[in-house]
Parts: sequence; structure tokens; C-alpha cells
Amino acid sequence: MYRLTSPNTLSAVAAAACAWLAARLFARHGVRDALLAGAAVVCIPAAWIASTSSIDYLWALAFVLAAWLDAGSGRAARAGLWLGMAIGTRLTSAPFALPLAWLLWHATPDARRRRVLTLAGIAALLGAAWYVPAWLRYGWEFLSYSEIR
Repeated sequence: MYRLTSPNTLSAVAAAACAWLAARLFARHGVRDALLAGAAVVCIPAAWIASTSSIDYLWALAFVLAAWLDAGSGRAARAGLWLGMAIGTRLTSAPFALPLAWLLWHATPDARRRRVLTLAGIAALLGAAWYVPAWLRYGWEFLSYSEIR
């Protein structure tokens, strides 16, 4: 029996979140058909495949898009939470901290340094917290996909 909480269904939910968040970003930047453009994002073949399988790519993308929306609005703490969730989902999301910090720096003229440090601190702490159980069990080997020693 197919359940609504199955990993494939959750991947489809992540795809819908990506479409909605991308549409919001497009609308913010004045794209005329923002909803259609947002839907087109998840029709890219790689996104389409990821939305029908148990892969975490779209979860990380949804969290990064949410962080982008909040950083562009000057909400450093929320952007840090979203980025921390993205890092916890896929470690390769960590480099997004640099463009998000740049975006946050230019979105708010006051307390720039504090906002960037808030983003980085929350994202680093939350992102690292997701990896503590694996690190406690496997040590630094959890970063390796290879069992060969």
C-alpha cells in the first residue's frame, strides 16, 4: 500500500515546495510569469527524476531557496535556520553560505556584520548538529563513501 509518508511522496512534496519557492523568487525579481517559471524549475529532467525517487536533492534545494528568500529580505536568523536544514540534508549545501552572506550584506544597510555572523553561526550550528550522530558512531569516516581502507 502506498502511504502519504513514503519517501517518494515526500520527494514530490519537496518538488512542489521548490516550485513554489522558485516562483516567489521569480516574482520578487519581476518575472512576468513567475508561477509558470517556478513550475518549469521542477520540470528540468534532473529535478523531475529527483521528485519521483527517494533522493535528497530537492529537499536541500527547497531549504536553500527558502534561505535565499529570507536572506534577500534581511531575515538573517531564518535564513540561517533554512541553510542549516539544507546543510543537514546535503553537506554540499554549505558553500551556499557565501552567496547568501553576500545577499544579506547588500539587503540590509544596518548591522551588516551582525546579520552575516548570525546567518553563519546558526547555519553552522544547526548543520553540524545533524551530523553529530553519524560522527559519534563512525568518527570522521562518515564523510567517506568508501569502505576500502
